[in-house]
Amino acid sequence: ELQWLISDGHPKALRTSYAVNWCFRRLAEKYENAGDEVRAQCLDHNIYPDFYLNDENDRKVIGFIDGPDKSSFDRFLVRHYAFTRDDIVEFQAVQLSLRHNIKGAVNKIGDDDNLFRQPLPADPFVIHINDCHDCDREDLDRPLYTRRTFLEKMLEFEKKAEEKPSIASGYYFLIANGFYNMTYFGNVRKMYDSKVYDRSGFYINYGVDFPSDPVFDCSKAEEYYDKAMATTKNREFKAKYCFMSAKCEQNNYFLHRTDDDKADFRPGKFFKMLCDSFSNTKYYQEVISECGYFRTYACRDSH
Repeated sequence: ELQWLISDGHPKALRTSYAVNWCFRRLAEKYENAGDEVRAQCLDHNIYPDFYLNDENDRKVIGFIDGPDKSSFDRFLVRHYAFTRDDIVEFQAVQLSLRHNIKGAVNKIGDDDNLFRQPLPADPFVIHINDCHDCDREDLDRPLYTRRTFLEKMLEFEKKAEEKPSIASGYYFLIANGFYNMTYFGNVRKMYDSKVYDRSGFYINYGVDFPSDPVFDCSKAEEYYDKAMATTKNREFKAKYCFMSAKCEQNNYFLHRTDDDKADFRPGKFFKMLCDSFSNTKYYQEVISECGYFRTYACRDSH
């Protein structure tokens, strides 16, 4: 009956798409009540909004799609499911990337040429005092990366940092930029685009609990900026890496800020470090010139 309802040739007045959606939703509710989340999800992928954030659920769905000896109804579910196996695998790779498991993400996409080939809108390894995503996207001379080649380059930089400790600082800096730019705050948010779980409307909602999605997490970027700062003797570079850590620190403040907190920013340890240790660098003057938050902090501190 469902096959007949989905088939072509019905009068337009029948509005079959509405009828099909209604049937699928009701069946999904039946399966949900019976504890069969996978079939419920196949019938209505919106029934559990956060279903795919659970790795075990993703594995169950792939197992259902790949499973042999399916009944004719289960084959029907797979054919009309909103997502393909590749969609689920790609989302798993997205999640691994956001959780900072770059090698795991690359292994997940494997040799499949269809996965992670989408071009990124900007160079994920470039960073500025003030984030300027539009500027980065308008730079036509930038190196072109796909999501796959970006992750592969991250692994390459990690390997070079291990092989060449004397210049590891520069590689740590590039890795930090990559981790920063793949977050909500960075220039390649497209990194976490997915048919399976829509993050396009994400924003920081002040006054609620700290957003738990890893897309907001700058901790790994800060970790690598700190590594870069610790492994260079160049004071200009140290000042730069210090300020980049300050950006991560400020983003963390934005995530925790409540409606009652009316401050534009809250200076942390890296603003203080930049003032105390690097005020005689050229980069310090660049930050003073371009970053109003730091200029406010430094001027106030000088008084």
